[in-house]
Amino acid sequence: MLAACANLITTVAAGAEQLERSRRLNAEETGCLFELMRASDWPDASASLLEKLIAEAVVSRTDLNHGRREDYVYIIHDFGWCGSAGCKLLIGERRNDGVCHLLYDGHGDDEITILRRNDNGYRRLYTQCEIRFDGRQYQQIHPDCPTLDVQH
Repeated sequence: MLAACANLITTVAAGAEQLERSRRLNAEETGCLFELMRASDWPDASASLLEKLIAEAVVSRTDLNHGRREDYVYIIHDFGWCGSAGCKLLIGERRNDGVCHLLYDGHGDDEITILRRNDNGYRRLYTQCEIRFDGRQYQQIHPDCPTLDVQH
């Protein structure tokens, strides 16, 4: 088991790239996050709740799809959304239609690594757990991760 974990760490580190976060969202990033929240768990949330969540968000801009579109990775801190699985993590991309489309709605932490390998044209991500693109959205590989019981 220890050898498998060491191999995973080596694999994650080889050719991987850490995301840089910005605490201050510009108007475009705020608009994209608002669209992602409406497409995720919070379609009926009040405007004041959405404003509070946006105020707690940090963003990273990255290239997950090899330059075809601009991608945004948001982590929402300190508003009751953080726990053992991490904080709320939303990933989106602005497409040609001008809409920011939801690619992932889950949990993660500040240490997000973009892996070299890709699936269906999108790079794999590692944040406490590996997530891969299934052709429509990112999916967490192990549903019970990060609380995966490594004893079994």
